[in-house]
Amino acid sequence: MDCTEARELLHGYLDNELDAAHAMQVARHLESCEPCAAAHALGLQLRSVVRNNAPRYPAPAHLRAKILTATGGSRAKPAAEDGWPRNGCGWARRLPSPLC
Repeated sequence: MDCTEARELLHGYLDNELDAAHAMQVARHLESCEPCAAAHALGLQLRSVVRNNAPRYPAPAHLRAKILTATGGSRAKPAAEDGWPRNGCGWARRLPSPLC
C-alpha cells in the first residue's frame, strides 16, 4: 500500500469502518511510514479534542419518546467500547490532512 491509498482509507481506519483486510493493510503501512503515522496520530488527537470539547445537546423529550416508541422501547448499545458509534463521520473526510 502506498501513501495515497493509505490516506484515502485513513478516516475509515480511524472510525473502524474498514474490512479486516484493508484495516490490516493500513496498520502495516502506518508501522513503516512516519508521515502517515503522524497523520493517524493527528486524527486520533482531533477525535479526542472533539470528544472532550464539543457541546452535546440532549434530544428533546418528545423526540426521545417518538424514537423509543418507533423502536419498541429498546435502547441500542453503543457500537464501540468507548461509547462512540462507528457510523462514518463523513464530515471528518473534508478536513485538511498533511501531505505524505
